[in-house]
Amino acid sequence: MAAIARSRGKLAEAAKLEADAAQVNAQRGVKQAALLRDVTEATVRAWFLNDRVGAAAMIDRALSQTPLDSLHQTVRPYGNIVFGYAAAGRPERARVVYNAFERGTKEVVTFQDDRERHRMLADIALAEKKYDDAVREYRASDVGFCVPCALPGLGRAYDLSGQSDSAIVVFERYINTGYLTRNATEAADLSWYLAGIHKRLGELYENKGDTQNAISHYFKFVDLWKDADRQLQPTVMEVGARLARLRHTEPSAKK
Repeated sequence: MAAIARSRGKLAEAAKLEADAAQVNAQRGVKQAALLRDVTEATVRAWFLNDRVGAAAMIDRALSQTPLDSLHQTVRPYGNIVFGYAAAGRPERARVVYNAFERGTKEVVTFQDDRERHRMLADIALAEKKYDDAVREYRASDVGFCVPCALPGLGRAYDLSGQSDSAIVVFERYINTGYLTRNATEAADLSWYLAGIHKRLGELYENKGDTQNAISHYFKFVDLWKDADRQLQPTVMEVGARLARLRHTEPSAKK
């Protein structure tokens, strides 16, 4: 439910649901519950609200309250923390966490270590603006049960490196994979990316002069975030204005 709310730009509702889930999990004896909640909240601040300084400070504080070495290796949320630090523009801190992961795998090995390893290295490379490295690592992470999970990062790496055609192909593959019918992990992953990918696809298609597809993705973004929190509404209004302009120049365009 939190992932669904977040995908619709309802960050306050998502935070409440995350807090409720953390409380239930803590009562069940899940020791990493508070850390996961706080890292998620911090990542929201970086990802959606562009508060990178505040986000990094929140993750620092969360780790001081629940140190990774206080948790068993198999439940340490290395990937979540690396993603959060990378989103906050602190790849050097993300790498410290990654190094802790590598040390831990010398004692305990799990079936998803390789996937997690490449995904974390990809997130770090993207934050370091090493886009070729990020492409390679996201591709290497494309294994396991989460069919589309590598695609958003891969698309962003292509996009940021100026390979717009490749970015379009990967983003379109992601949103057309049908992952919502699969599992909660994929739905949670989607909550960070879906709206932004529709917005970015609209921009990429508009830049190519493909008005029909630009209109389609701008409309999907506005529809998804129409009831988003107040602090996100300026973005909705901006995209809505682009949508109105394109529809004015392309009156026969369909939604």
